Amino acid sequence: MALEFTLTFRPDAEIARETGKVMLKTQFGALNLTRLESALPGLIDRIGTASYDEKALSGWAMAEKGMKGLSVFNRWWEVLVGNACIGYVLKNGETSLARINPLGYGFSFDTQPVRDNAPRVLSRFTLLRRRDGDMLLECPKGWAEIVCMEPRLFTLLFSLSKPSEPAALAEKSNLSEEEGRAFLSMLECAGAICRIAPDGEPEEEHHSALAQWDVHDLYFHSRSRMGRHANGWASTYRFRDRFAPLPQIKSSMSDTTINLSKPDIDALCRDGGDTGFFNILEKRASRREYAKAPVAVKELGEFLYHCYRVKEKFDDELGGVTFRPTPGGGALHSLELYILVNACAGLAPGLYYYHPMRHRLEKVSEPTAMTDRILFLGQNMMLNKDTPQVEIIFASRFQRIQWKYESIAYSVILKDVGCLYQTMYLVAEAMGLSGVALGGGDADLFAAVSKLDYFAEGSVGAFMLGRRKGEEHEAKGNS
Repeated sequence: MALEFTLTFRPDAEIARETGKVMLKTQFGALNLTRLESALPGLIDRIGTASYDEKALSGWAMAEKGMKGLSVFNRWWEVLVGNACIGYVLKNGETSLARINPLGYGFSFDTQPVRDNAPRVLSRFTLLRRRDGDMLLECPKGWAEIVCMEPRLFTLLFSLSKPSEPAALAEKSNLSEEEGRAFLSMLECAGAICRIAPDGEPEEEHHSALAQWDVHDLYFHSRSRMGRHANGWASTYRFRDRFAPLPQIKSSMSDTTINLSKPDIDALCRDGGDTGFFNILEKRASRREYAKAPVAVKELGEFLYHCYRVKEKFDDELGGVTFRPTPGGGALHSLELYILVNACAGLAPGLYYYHPMRHRLEKVSEPTAMTDRILFLGQNMMLNKDTPQVEIIFASRFQRIQWKYESIAYSVILKDVGCLYQTMYLVAEAMGLSGVALGGGDADLFAAVSKLDYFAEGSVGAFMLGRRKGEEHEAKGNS
């Protein structure tokens, strides 16, 4: 029997044919395949059957439409692969052994089986679990997940709990050597195995950033951001048909009650004026609409100064601390701010790093297709109310927190994000600007733009800032 990798669409892909259009929908968005369907009718359906490999499909396109059909296939194949739409099924004759599903734009799979005999071991981040009747293997180090369909694979996985050579693995699991090596290529693509370093330790433990992650923290980070999973994301209302929503306010817990005094909010706001704390606190809101004139660089500078500058810095043998206008767990302040400018009077579009000690911006990137993608996602998350002016991306230097805290590290980081969100809301309100916190983002997309190591410094939050609608006066500080 012939061992081969046949093709399929990623698990969250949906082919929608409506009003004369053919759309492939995933969590990344929609890909218009209408022209492909028109040029090569039947190709999309063939990919979905997991019965063809790339060579067979290109041969079919050639037979159907000649060289023009082959040209169309090659062009669209790059689009589908580049958008992480194509998965692979490992088959031996009629038997399907495993399926690898792409999860993000970093996915790239070489269908050649592992050829060397260097020992490998399972990554300590690899997880095996049940999902919808399948046994799913996943690892947050990679951009793929694997559905295991053949029981013999689990013996191979058990053997990989200790360093093992590829030639010996197949024998232990009653697989052919080619089957074992082909499955190892899938595991490598998913980041689920790693080689052994000369000192006998897994190579991943020599990565100074990755070695400091707890397993549960890395899963939480990768699964709560876009880029490395195919789970439902954000407002899916997945339990709408199963359970009633909880009420806004829970029922009283006791008949014994004590009424509390209420402050005179009107008097507090009146005495404090428009910029008084209680007035600002009462008026604070998520504001998603902007004036035509963009926020000015002078205002951006004032905003960042009030939110996150370093007020005091203290050094010690434990890494030292800083004090800022916003609180941070252990005063460690792992968050770094990256300013993605779309429109700001006096400042060219692009990505900048905010240096909190020197209170300055440092240019990181010119505008690119990837920065446009980040802004597009941000606009979607602010309900498409307006075109973004400035997006402030929060990135955490994770090891700043992980070096001190165990088990709670990632939760501390997210608490810091929440504190900074509230600070930014209040400062934006005090300055008469529009601000809104974003509920998610794509950590891999940020890593690609910033050129930062995903495991060392990654995006964990973002805040949209702009000139408030109705504030059409001349922007301050134009230059």
